[in-house]
Formats: sequence, C-alpha cells, structure tokens
Amino acid sequence: MIMETSILSKRDFSGKLLLIGEHSVIDGSKALVIPYPDVSAILAIHPKPLFGKDLVSNRILFEFATWLKENRDHEMPELDTARMFVDIEQGLYLQSSIPKGYGMGSSGALCAAVYDEYGRNKTILSENQGSDNLQGVKKALATMESWFHGTSSGIDPLCIYINKPIVIEGKKMITTWPVESIRKTGLHAFLLDTGMSGNTGELVKAFRKKLQGQSLKESFTEQYIPLVNEVVDQFFDGHPDYESLIQLSLFQWRIFHDMIPERFWRVWEYGFDWEYYTCKLLGSGGGGYILGFTQDFENASRCLLERFDLKPIYLTIW
Repeated sequence: MIMETSILSKRDFSGKLLLIGEHSVIDGSKALVIPYPDVSAILAIHPKPLFGKDLVSNRILFEFATWLKENRDHEMPELDTARMFVDIEQGLYLQSSIPKGYGMGSSGALCAAVYDEYGRNKTILSENQGSDNLQGVKKALATMESWFHGTSSGIDPLCIYINKPIVIEGKKMITTWPVESIRKTGLHAFLLDTGMSGNTGELVKAFRKKLQGQSLKESFTEQYIPLVNEVVDQFFDGHPDYESLIQLSLFQWRIFHDMIPERFWRVWEYGFDWEYYTCKLLGSGGGGYILGFTQDFENASRCLLERFDLKPIYLTIW
C-alpha cells in the first residue's frame, strides 16, 4: 500500500523579493521586501523511505531541529522541537518550488513554516499588527535563519510569515507598503536568470570582511546607505525615481562587483551606456536572479534578447 503525502502547513509560504537593501540592511539601512507568490513552500510528511531532494530536505530539517534545540540565544523562539523530531522521523520535508541560492527566500520560507508550525506562544498576527510585536517576531526569525547564513536581518522570513510588503528602518518598522501605489508611474521590474546559484552565507561573510577596509567602509556608510534609504523612501511614497535607481546600480557595480557573475558584467554596463534598463543585485548576489528596472519593458526586453540572448521575466508585482 502506497502512503500518500500529508500536508502539515496550514498555508503556503511564498517566496520573497528584496527590492532594495541587500547587505546594507544589516548595517541599519532601510529595506523594502515584498512577497513573491509565484514560488512557495509548505511542510509536508511523506512516509519513509524518502528519495532525492525530499530526503535531502528531511536531513536538513533534522540538522536544523538539532541546532534549534541546542541553541541558547535569548531571542530564539520557544519551539516544540520534540514534536518536530517525531515528524522528521515520520518523513517531514519542505515541499518547495523556491529555488535555492536565487535570492527568493528559500531559507526564509523554511524558517517561517517551522515557526508557524512548531512555535509555542508565538505572536498571533492581526490586520493592524503593531511594530513592536513584529520586531519581536523579526528577531526570533532572524535568530533561526542565522543557522543558514551565519547572520540574518530577519526581514526575509518576516515578510514571508506575515505575507505583506514591508519597509524596515533599523528598529522601526512600517509593516505594510501600498505596492500598487507605483502602478501608474511607468516603472517596470524584471528578473534575469544567471543560471547559477549563489552562497548567501559565504557572500555575506566575505563582504563583511571586505567592509573592514576604511575606504570601502566610508563609501558604504556615508554614501551608499543614504542612497538606499532615499530609494526606499521614493518607493514607499509611490514616486520611484529612475535616476536614483541608476545611481544605485552604479554604486553596486563598484562596491559589489565581485558578487556580479562575470557573464553579466557587460549586461550591467550596457544598462549604463544606453539606459534602456538598470540592474541591481537581488539578495546577496553571486548568482541567482539579477533584478532589473526599466521605463520601457518592450524596448529593454528586445535589447536583452538580441544583444545578450537573455529573456527577462516580467514581474507583476504592482
């Protein structure tokens, strides 16, 4: 008799897109992150034996649960790891369409799903949730996600958990963002697939080490972070400025150059030369998707296809 998979999660946990604020949010910059429901994940149980990626997921969950049980961080949420271990033994895995290493929240969705299913005394979210309560959830989820990346701001799993666009500024948080407010501005967003995955933990670690250099640190804190904050404010106010996005792209070209896959260097530069589009990292970089903005998607799409054999994925996010 073949046993069927049973769904454990009470709802789907979508992917996410960190539109603005990668790397800098850890240093207190503002950040803008939105759910991306085209990909999602749920916890499920399939009786053993498991095979392939389901088996890998089951083993990762076992290692994660072991770490959660042994972690003594005071911001770690209280989790029913005993029940989690029982479910893992019975064939628990994450059924996910979120690509790993693509900056779309694969680890954030796992943390949100585990917190939702096994969290004790977790915050029950309401429509008018206060910032203080969400800050506590953000810290809890950040502590959980640090197992994957070494450090985490917590905004990815928080966005996925509450399933709303959010703007974060240090310890202050605006929980919702009327993303549709920029629908009439003529700004379009798209994704470019690099065809390779990135390693968020290693990239974050490498950049933190690189940031110890005085020259880069000054440029990062005194110029880049204020620009990030300005761009986030523009988006939140419903008036994103394309010239500011070009400046953000120029800064990333200089500061995060080694996180841009070499094949896309000319793609990135071509955006500066002709201004048909502008590129930025999506997440930590190193692979995955590159995020693009344009005021003329038809022209940008034709340019990318004819010149670089790249077909951009249009984002219907507003």
